[in-house]
Amino acid sequence: LKMNNTNNEGYKHAGLFCSLKNAAVENLVIDSSCSFNGDYIGALSVRVEGSLTVKHTTNNAVVNGILRVGGFIGYVQFLKQPTVISFEGCINHANVTGSRTDIGGFLGYVIENTNMTVTISNSINNGNVTGIGGSLGGFVGYIGNNTNMSMTISSSTNNGFIAGGGAFGGFVGIVSNNTNMTMVISNSITNGNVIGGGSAGGFVGSIYHSTNMIMVIFNSSHNGMITGKNCVGGFVGLIWMSTNMAMTISNIINNGNVAGGDHVGWLFGYIESSTNMNVIVSDTTNNGTITGNGYVGGFVGFIVGNSQMSITIANSTNNGDVISSVSNAGGFVGTISNNRNMNITISNSTNTCTVTGMSWYVAGVIGLICNNIQMTMTISNLINNGTVAGETRIGGFVGEFWNNTSIGMNISNSSNDGSVTGSGQFVGGFIGASSDNTKMNMTVSNFISNGNVAGSGCVGGFVGSVYSNTKASLTISMSTNNGNISVSGGVVGGLVGYIYSPSDSHSVTLDITNSANKGSVSAKQGIACGFIYVSLKYYTNVNTTVKNSINKGSVNAGTNAYGITNIITEARNVVS
Repeated sequence: LKMNNTNNEGYKHAGLFCSLKNAAVENLVIDSSCSFNGDYIGALSVRVEGSLTVKHTTNNAVVNGILRVGGFIGYVQFLKQPTVISFEGCINHANVTGSRTDIGGFLGYVIENTNMTVTISNSINNGNVTGIGGSLGGFVGYIGNNTNMSMTISSSTNNGFIAGGGAFGGFVGIVSNNTNMTMVISNSITNGNVIGGGSAGGFVGSIYHSTNMIMVIFNSSHNGMITGKNCVGGFVGLIWMSTNMAMTISNIINNGNVAGGDHVGWLFGYIESSTNMNVIVSDTTNNGTITGNGYVGGFVGFIVGNSQMSITIANSTNNGDVISSVSNAGGFVGTISNNRNMNITISNSTNTCTVTGMSWYVAGVIGLICNNIQMTMTISNLINNGTVAGETRIGGFVGEFWNNTSIGMNISNSSNDGSVTGSGQFVGGFIGASSDNTKMNMTVSNFISNGNVAGSGCVGGFVGSVYSNTKASLTISMSTNNGNISVSGGVVGGLVGYIYSPSDSHSVTLDITNSANKGSVSAKQGIACGFIYVSLKYYTNVNTTVKNSINKGSVNAGTNAYGITNIITEARNVVS
């Protein structure tokens, strides 16, 4: 059977059937001698108008259409009655091509349905899915404007490469404008490369304008390369303007390299303008290299403009290098910006990779945290083993906290074991810089920095610089710096490189208790302090307290050297 309806004025679509309704198809093989060409195409059926069960069916026929193109079904639309569409033990071997959008290895287009269930189990797509436009997926191209929908992909594999110009994903291209939707992906694998000119995800290309959505991914992996223009993720490229969304991701592995322009991460590339979103990530591993121009993260590239958001990352590891050709790179998150009412928890996790950027905001965990309001961050039992290198505002954990309001951070039982190097200033084993924040409360306990830290100025074993903050408090307890701290010029401190408050409206309090510096502190052409350097010009609103602490490291400077600090408010049981 060779069907070409491209120029058929009466009916331009093509498939073995025009439509299927309340049907069952089993043990069917559509031979490679068949081919289907037209506008809307499905090798099995152009459309579905009711429930459909497909079992142990194989498509070998090439499918070539314009839009709404699927290896089995072209599209499903306007179904208002409860409908179940299932594929079990099915295989698509054929290439699926469309000249526009909505192209999938199994289903092309699923839109404006109510009370629908779609399941794909024990199935394989081996065919390449290609198109000039967007919404391309290894199994489904586009899912949009549905109400009360459930989508399950289990024990299935995509081996075909996905290539197009818009949003594309290893399993699903686009999920948009759905209400009350549940998507579960389990025990599944994507091996095919995902390559194109828009947003890209190893599992899902884009999710946007969705309300009341639950997404669960577990026991799954992505092994192919992912390359896109912007908003590129190893699992989801873009999440945008969605409300009441819950995502649980566990026991997944990414082995493929992920590359794009801006907003690149191995889990998510870009999360923006969503409300009431809860993300839980556990027992996950990335082994692929993550590369982009800016906003590049081992887990998430860019989180911006969201409200009432909670992110938890636990028992997870990033083993892939994170490389930014410009700025904003982190072993876990590239940048967190302009969010309101946000909570982030990272625990029992490790970054082993090298994180590099050509300019600002590079860190082993989060590159930049800025312009957020009412944010809480808890980090515990976290290790950075990776080397961190950039120009300025470089940190073992955070590059810079800047211009946040009402922010609290608690870090405990964690360590930085990688070297931290900046060609410029504001470099720290924990934080590069903290500036222009209002009502900031930061607590560090049982933290160890073993990596050497170096820069041109304002360098500290824990924090490079704290300046221009209002009502800021930093407490360091039971913590130790073992790394050597050095600057080529400027100022350096074994724990904090530089503190100042330039006006009466600014104030900062620093308390250090039961802590130690054991690394050497050196400034070839500047000033060095065993613990803290305080600005000689802007110290009036700086309160520093050091108790029960010791400096065992040598302090050497071309200008002035101080065993503990040059200015202190209160000291007790302090030895150098």
